[in-house]
Amino acid sequence: MPRQAYNFRICVAKEDFEDTTIYFYNHNIFEQTSTAAGPTAMSWPLEEDHRNRDEIALEIFEEFYPQELTFTLPDASKLSCDLYYEVEASGKVAEAITIYIVTKQGNPVSIRMQMYDNTDEIANSILLRQFEEWFETKALPKLVEDNI
Repeated sequence: MPRQAYNFRICVAKEDFEDTTIYFYNHNIFEQTSTAAGPTAMSWPLEEDHRNRDEIALEIFEEFYPQELTFTLPDASKLSCDLYYEVEASGKVAEAITIYIVTKQGNPVSIRMQMYDNTDEIANSILLRQFEEWFETKALPKLVEDNI
């Protein structure tokens, strides 16, 4: 079943272009709405998280639910970052997602992932592996560099 790009409960903005629509998801909705729960807390590496990988992937790649990712530095201190999403769609079907974090210094680090390979939807498990590789090799070093 195709991923729906618009989650009305947590989408904070949308921008229409000639051939695509971009939906924006971040934590601002939780700061503005007293009835909504806060972001999901997620531990890095994901194997240390209390939820299974399928549940994490569903929240990130289908529900676009905001995540706060917490990790431990080599000196045993803890840092966390928020994941933000921009979901690109033609019509209502999500075609690509850009996930980004913003460091303490205000520097964004992002990855853009296609949600389709030709006409076949890419499985959440594959997208999650791509996300993990990006976070490990690109985002985490930048977060450590900018936060120490």
